[in-house]
Amino acid sequence: MWLGTPDDFWPAAVLALGTTITACILLIILIAKDAGVAVHANYPATSTTKFFLAFGTIYFSFGGAASFPTFQNDMKNRNDFPKAATMGFAFLLLLYLPVAVLGYVTYGDKVEEDVIDSITPSTIKSIIQILLALHMLFAFLLVINATSQEFEEFFKILTVKFGWKRMAIRSSMMLFIVFVAQSIPKFGKVLNLVGGSAITLTASVFPCIFYYRLCSLRSHDLKWPERRIPIHEKIYLIVIIVYGILGGCMSTYAAVKDIAEPKSFVPPCYVNLTAENNDSKVDDESPKETNRERSGYSLWIAVILLRVE
Repeated sequence: MWLGTPDDFWPAAVLALGTTITACILLIILIAKDAGVAVHANYPATSTTKFFLAFGTIYFSFGGAASFPTFQNDMKNRNDFPKAATMGFAFLLLLYLPVAVLGYVTYGDKVEEDVIDSITPSTIKSIIQILLALHMLFAFLLVINATSQEFEEFFKILTVKFGWKRMAIRSSMMLFIVFVAQSIPKFGKVLNLVGGSAITLTASVFPCIFYYRLCSLRSHDLKWPERRIPIHEKIYLIVIIVYGILGGCMSTYAAVKDIAEPKSFVPPCYVNLTAENNDSKVDDESPKETNRERSGYSLWIAVILLRVE
């Protein structure tokens, strides 16, 4: 976490890829095994709210796109980045799409937010959980790096030189992330909010706008050649921007509406250290608001605002 750029810890990318490939293959095998013995699954009708909540969830998986400029900057041949990105997304699609489709076909409306929770307990399931935990550890180092460099640049800290200032900045960021994670016991609903708002902007809207803007720049400097965008590519960019804005707005509205429901608020562990099984207590709470609930509401609102910013 304290190393400079992804070029300094590139093995983390290899390990993250290896763990997720192995986990997805094992996951597909277990879901297929459950499909052979599962009872008939029920597939409820979808709704507009569910569609846009799913929109935010899907977009959240593209959160790493904001780190792409950092990855490209560390490549030996930066012109090969489009090929690398295309191959990477195509390969991940081959891994993730079967998991999503097979999981829904097998479990239907009984599928959990985390499909692993729907699988029959076994040793292989535990191995999958360990592999995914390792994947999150290694992938986190890559994704958080771009944000770390931005903060270091803001505080005028040299990113090429290791020192206590870098350690202090990145350690503080890590503590804040841990606080957010502990403050939101049910992160799925906030995931929809962040995916529909911030990630939609960083993955679809801003890249298209910045690309168009950079290609439109005119300079007498020979290091910045003149670029022209074909008309069909301009239309393509505009369509992505419009759909990103409209979909993001609708997804954000659906996520905020979902979060506003009383059952969505679960106080974090540090609000009431003696509370047991907070999830079950939410369903049994009376309409009367307690002090514990009010504390949970305040923390939720504060964390959501900080996260979106």
